[in-house]
Amino acid sequence: MGAWRAGAGPVQRRIRQYKALTDPAVCLRLAKQLAEARVRGQLSVLLRASRDVGRATAVVKAAISGIRKLLRPLTYADSLESLRGYEGSIAAQYFGALPDLIAPEVSTLMRPDGRNRRPPRDRCNALLSFGYALALKDVMNAILVVGLDPALGFYHQPRSQAHPLALDLLELFRVPLVDLPVLASINRRQWDETEDFQIAGQQVWLSEAGQKNSSRSTNAARRTSGSIRSLGMRCPMHA
Repeated sequence: MGAWRAGAGPVQRRIRQYKALTDPAVCLRLAKQLAEARVRGQLSVLLRASRDVGRATAVVKAAISGIRKLLRPLTYADSLESLRGYEGSIAAQYFGALPDLIAPEVSTLMRPDGRNRRPPRDRCNALLSFGYALALKDVMNAILVVGLDPALGFYHQPRSQAHPLALDLLELFRVPLVDLPVLASINRRQWDETEDFQIAGQQVWLSEAGQKNSSRSTNAARRTSGSIRSLGMRCPMHA
């Protein structure tokens, strides 16, 4: 693996990583840049989609206004805890508006109910969670290839098996590599509500057929130039 190739390069990179990410000021600066990038991506999704006829609903307008109000104080957060608070409030508004970005003719079964996970409780969130998991694997591989230590991040805390640095960098790719393709595929009515999902009580998972369909959709999105016609927008889709 690239992380273990001979030479001083990877070793020096890890030493610099350790020095930088044990400095709270550096961690806060990087975390704010990361959070701002993700939030601006979320805001861009709502702004561009709202220009379509019928998409500028009261919910979408309120989310756009709320996110704009929180974006500036987010960039001035003086601690990671404060930053997480702003980001959480923004995420709630963003995911709360996503149902209004789905075409009216799409079944209500494919509309999300906010953001829910561990486990997902609706089909859209099952697609989002699966897509994030695939993207996380790619980010993890990239970290290892360049020789960084995935266990040492600057924003996320080691609360699960996922490595903090991988979770940190995943934030840059959630919107372009997962959110947009998922919304576009739902608007194309690409999913079989029965065959592509497994329901167990309030838990919703992708079936084997759904996982294959999602993997094909994700790979296709990464090969494109970023044209998401079902949302009427373009965005870079390459990690």
